[in-house]
Amino acid sequence: MNERFVKAVNYILERKIDFSQNDIAKKLDISSGYMSELMNSNKAISKKVVAKFAKAYPQINVDWLKLGEGEMLSIPQTVNTISGDNNVGNGTGNTVNSENTVQELFNQLKAKDAIISKSQAQLDKSQEQIDRLIALLEKREER
Repeated sequence: MNERFVKAVNYILERKIDFSQNDIAKKLDISSGYMSELMNSNKAISKKVVAKFAKAYPQINVDWLKLGEGEMLSIPQTVNTISGDNNVGNGTGNTVNSENTVQELFNQLKAKDAIISKSQAQLDKSQEQIDRLIALLEKREER
């Protein structure tokens, strides 16, 4: 997970969402020393820090950060301008190519669809177990 954390921090710094690791450490309510240890993979990132990171930087997919599942970026929160040259303003002052954005969104939707399918299968299995338990209870009541 530290490798993904480092990648996410670098993304934040490259996009100037924050300007230094110290700024990020302050948002996460951790010391700059602890931040440095996380960045150098000397310490494992705690669940508490992951939760604070997800809250401070909602553009980073928390499932990707924790588990490596899906894409690093969450679906963009706002799209506020479209120009004739296939560029889209992403609401953060940065301009991205709309073709890449559409592909990223498509990939994220595929990943979310896979999660939904897996969840549905688990729900179906749980429902089958519930139905069997109800049948057993009904048989027991008949006695």
